[in-house]
Amino acid sequence: MELICESGATKSNWVFLNRNKVLSNIQLEGMNLTASPSSISVLDAFNERNDLKPDIVHFYSAGIYGKNVQELLKNKFHALLPGAEIYMYSDIIAASRAVSHGNTSIVSILGTGSNSVLFDGEKIVHAMPSLGYILGDIGSGFHIGKLIVNAFYLGKMRPADETFFSQHYIRDKSLFKKEIYESEKPNTEIARFSYFLQSSSMVFRKEILEEAFDLFFQNLKAGLKNSNNYKLNFVGSIASVFQEELIDIANKYNYQIKNIVKDPLEGLIRYHQSII
Repeated sequence: MELICESGATKSNWVFLNRNKVLSNIQLEGMNLTASPSSISVLDAFNERNDLKPDIVHFYSAGIYGKNVQELLKNKFHALLPGAEIYMYSDIIAASRAVSHGNTSIVSILGTGSNSVLFDGEKIVHAMPSLGYILGDIGSGFHIGKLIVNAFYLGKMRPADETFFSQHYIRDKSLFKKEIYESEKPNTEIARFSYFLQSSSMVFRKEILEEAFDLFFQNLKAGLKNSNNYKLNFVGSIASVFQEELIDIANKYNYQIKNIVKDPLEGLIRYHQSII
């Protein structure tokens, strides 16, 4: 029996496979040990809800860079699931295996965070530098949320947008600043503001998304040479919810998008079923 865990910064899915059959699927909060070391507590929450003992664990997650983080995770898994073989992969590997279908393409995550690689159907050939939410995550929910908050504080919103935002998102500017700088997950908290664009004026929505996606594609051109030679596959909530704007701006930079998938889980399950 195999356990597949696919975790982003916001949510995680824990799927048990036995001879290609899905036995159960547990959904919990997400993990990103680089951005939030305390998120390892999600493993304890999983243990409380699980009584199955897999032979193999495939763990895909954001923020599992560095030997110390990987050792911490392996030790935790071995304590909870003694005897199981543990394999760990980044979230971009999960996305790539879910959408590439064995073909070469650019695979990009646009969710709470962002990342892009050139994937040849089996492995990553070239990767954009992964800078985390402080220095990177361009085009992500965090980036978009930060642009929205910035516009709110600087008085750059139209009156109707500002009124709605102050009523439903940030009621007290001073309190919000205090809370966000004390938050254990500031990236996920700020990323939630991206949902405002589903209620805002179309003018404001267009301004914010153009700024975010313009910079995303400019960075893609700079970071992955000759990237226009490949089709793009996107995974993540931001790519899915704002796909109309994403496709328009991709066309502006002469990129062709093949697939946009909100969640990689279904494709990832199919991938593992194909190799069992």
